[in-house]
Amino acid sequence: MFQPIWTGENRRMTVCVDSYESNVLKGRLYKAYREMECFDSLMQLLLCIQTVLEDQKMPQSYTAIRKFSDRVSVGEGVVAEQGIRKGNMATFEVQILFRQHSSWQGIVLWRERQSEQTFRSVLELMLLMDSALRSMAA
Repeated sequence: MFQPIWTGENRRMTVCVDSYESNVLKGRLYKAYREMECFDSLMQLLLCIQTVLEDQKMPQSYTAIRKFSDRVSVGEGVVAEQGIRKGNMATFEVQILFRQHSSWQGIVLWRERQSEQTFRSVLELMLLMDSALRSMAA
């Protein structure tokens, strides 16, 4: 029987938020195959996710990525330690299903509350994560 190479697991990433002080995310991004990258800001997180999507070429982008120059640097990944992928503050499972209209569309699961939402853009994803983090701080 034919098995697809790209399964839903390959598209899923775990965002472990360790701190959220002054609206600045800090934590770890786990990708398939237990690779991990640390991020110290929302921009670093978005660039890490974009790099994963470009490396996998799945889901394919429907538009060309525009940039000012050819140089974009992103922190190097390290192999994650064995154990549970959990943020000190919150843990989100992000599955990007489409990349249309120069943005991402998919599903985000807030693991601590077992609450799942769909998102239609990167902005909406970030607002969903922000609302979850703010509710934990309150």
